[in-house]
Amino acid sequence: GELRTWLWLDGALLLLYSGALLGPFVPAAFWLVALGLIQYLVGTLVLERNLRALPGALGQLLLSSFELAMNTLSFVRVGAFALGHAALSLAIMALADGVEHPLAVALVLLLGNLFSLVLEGLVVYVQTTRLVLFEFFTRFLREEGSLFRPLRRPP
Repeated sequence: GELRTWLWLDGALLLLYSGALLGPFVPAAFWLVALGLIQYLVGTLVLERNLRALPGALGQLLLSSFELAMNTLSFVRVGAFALGHAALSLAIMALADGVEHPLAVALVLLLGNLFSLVLEGLVVYVQTTRLVLFEFFTRFLREEGSLFRPLRRPP
């Protein structure tokens, strides 16, 4: 059933994608791409039992590979946030090192970290809004139902 389908198709996609990611660092891993492609095509023939299913399967494989690549690049954004946090922290510590008085050091650290907290909170808010509006709604919202017609204003 589902396990068989996963092993033939999704497992092949995982193999193919792993080879594509590892290939630039370990050239021998590019063989995984070829192996995944062969497994996907054979799996399509085993599951569908029809040669005419191959063009559609290749299109689905291309789409799934593209989605995996986009999702991977989307998670690179998380690493960029971590680097941004590290840079802000380094700047705050450099400012604190430039101050002599201990009370001023504490004030720079407090205000700097407060600024960092507010700025990173704003980034999280923007990213959450982007996820909800562009990824969640476009994936799950369907244009079904009846047209909204507001009630007339009372006389």
